[in-house]
Amino acid sequence: MKQKIIWFPVLCVLTASVVLSGCATNKDLSDLYIAGAVVGVVGLIALLLPDKEDSSSEEQLNTEIAAINEEAEEESAKQSAEKSPGKSIKEARKEPKEETAQDFIFEVTPHTFAEVFASRNFSTSRYDNVVRVSGEYDREKIIALASTLRNVNRLVVDFTNVENMHEVPEELFSECTTLQYIELPATTTIIESRAFQNCQNLEELILPNSLEEIERNAFAGCSSLTQLLIPETVSFIGEEAFAGCSSLREMVLPGLSHTAPPIFKDCANLIKVYFKDSDQQWPYTSNSIPLFEDCPKLQYVRLPKGARASLKGCTSIEVVSFPEDCYISFEGCTNLKEVVIENGVKEFSFYEEPFIGCKNLERIKIPASVESLCYTDGNPAFPYGFPAFPDSPHMRFEVDPKNQYFKSANNGKLLTSKDGRVLYGMSYVSGNVTLPAGVSILQNDTLLRGYKIDTLTIPENIQYIGHEGFMKTTIKKVVINGTVYLDSHVFYQCQNLETVVINGTITNKFPENYHSPVSTSGTGWLFDECTKLKNVIINGTIETDLDCWFLNCTSLESFTLPENLALVNGLELDGTFSGCVNLTQFKLGNNRNFSVSDDGRILYTKDRKTLVSYPSATGDIVLPSDITAVGSKAFVFNDTITSVTVPASIASLGTDVFGHCQNITTITIHNKFKSVSDFYPAFSGCSNLQTINFHGTQKEWERLMATANEWEAAKLQNVTVNIIPQ
Repeated sequence: MKQKIIWFPVLCVLTASVVLSGCATNKDLSDLYIAGAVVGVVGLIALLLPDKEDSSSEEQLNTEIAAINEEAEEESAKQSAEKSPGKSIKEARKEPKEETAQDFIFEVTPHTFAEVFASRNFSTSRYDNVVRVSGEYDREKIIALASTLRNVNRLVVDFTNVENMHEVPEELFSECTTLQYIELPATTTIIESRAFQNCQNLEELILPNSLEEIERNAFAGCSSLTQLLIPETVSFIGEEAFAGCSSLREMVLPGLSHTAPPIFKDCANLIKVYFKDSDQQWPYTSNSIPLFEDCPKLQYVRLPKGARASLKGCTSIEVVSFPEDCYISFEGCTNLKEVVIENGVKEFSFYEEPFIGCKNLERIKIPASVESLCYTDGNPAFPYGFPAFPDSPHMRFEVDPKNQYFKSANNGKLLTSKDGRVLYGMSYVSGNVTLPAGVSILQNDTLLRGYKIDTLTIPENIQYIGHEGFMKTTIKKVVINGTVYLDSHVFYQCQNLETVVINGTITNKFPENYHSPVSTSGTGWLFDECTKLKNVIINGTIETDLDCWFLNCTSLESFTLPENLALVNGLELDGTFSGCVNLTQFKLGNNRNFSVSDDGRILYTKDRKTLVSYPSATGDIVLPSDITAVGSKAFVFNDTITSVTVPASIASLGTDVFGHCQNITTITIHNKFKSVSDFYPAFSGCSNLQTINFHGTQKEWERLMATANEWEAAKLQNVTVNIIPQ
């Protein structure tokens, strides 16, 4: 085509020469015209001859013109985006552009990309390089293409025209530091693991509405990504999918059916997170999920129904609002000021020890709709209790006056039932504390857990203290003056507790017109793991079992039995002193219902026929030959005993006599016993038992084994039995 354009003026010369030669009178001038005519004839012939490259050359020109125009648009978009930083790259590309030819844009397919890139030096280009990929999806060729693009400067990728691309392959653009923008096709359903990991300059990407899964670490380390719209179709987000997205400021999450947290670990600039659907169910069953681990600038989060999450380390968060059925931990949220329970919520609960370190917490707002403050096993009128606020001196309860179940008292420091009888929660307390008048019942579960209490006085108006009521407090001394039912583990792990004084009565009867909201195990394990407890003074009355009361109280060295304590009316000392390895002195005082060994280390029944407790036993134990029985749990949880010899005088051993004594390896038996059940359950949980030395005959042992149940027989199969003739 170019040759034909060149010969066109020659043809014009021909026409003019023919006309002028006929009119010329001067011979020289006539000859000149004739020469021109000859040249024109040659041009005419050239013009009439077919051009072999005509068609292809025209297409090439058209392609180049189109490329120039589009490249001009791209450069204009870039300039527009730079002038208006609030606009996305995609928005800028759609705006009207100046017609300047600067950029290079290439139409690429997976089938031809190698040829295209072989002829272009992308690494030295000073322009944004926009790569539009089209054609039928081929996983291997897409991976190869991405590998080729890793050296492209300031890369923009458009995959929207790729057909049948359902997944973004694993590690497709991982560590590609030049990628700035990418748009995925409408067919994409899965972004595989680490697909964009550490794409440090990725500023924006468009996710299609077909997307269903974002796998682990998919965008981890994308430190330039400021915002991302997750389609509502996404039901799964993998572990640390957005970890290290340090520029990410705001996220809106769809209704997730499953997620592997922490999703937003180390998102240092994340400010707001919304769960779009507040009625969606939380995808976890376990508590304290670290969803926002190490997000120090998070200020607001709107959680969905049933959320179970930890906001530990979110030091900037100020307000949190909740729909129904949430368990949340706020540990370390030093700037948390307000917790809002949304109107319409009937049951609400916090996760265990949720407010440790929340020094600026000011109020918890409880709307009129709330009937229960935690799970109640079908009894919403009586929740387990309200958690403590050990580091929140300014915290107050704010209850809607229309609420029919709760009210705040004492200027918001107390949360009680409407009639004031039941205490559900108390704000910050410290020092010497006397429980308030007008209250008779302290609800179950962590009422005052963690509070900095020195001396606690329980007055006569208190009739019931629920399960774990003062668990893990800093109490040094407890004084009980009234008649009170103490549910299990009330003082569990009060590791500063040194002295207990019981002037009143510990009863096994519930207060009138009151039923515990949960099944109770009685008044057992009251002082379990109070490792500094030394002094127990009982001036009053004990009307209940002392089941494992002083379990693992390793500082208890002596104990004086109260006068009225006896093994009557079903009362027992099951494991009362288990784990008290330093208790070497039992004192009877005015008690005439027991007896003690000469050295004071062993507690017996009055007739000295039953060994009740021997907590300081250690090493190889030979049970006394003058007793006939050993009470249940007499040695339970003693890890210092290595072997036990049972004399012929002992007819049976109580349940769990040596239960969970992990270091017992050998049992020597002199009694023939009528049944395996007369001795073996005593060693339940002795996982290191290796040898039984049986003094008797093989037939006697076989007769004994014939009485073994399935569980006993299975356990004894792993034990070596030595038959020792008498």
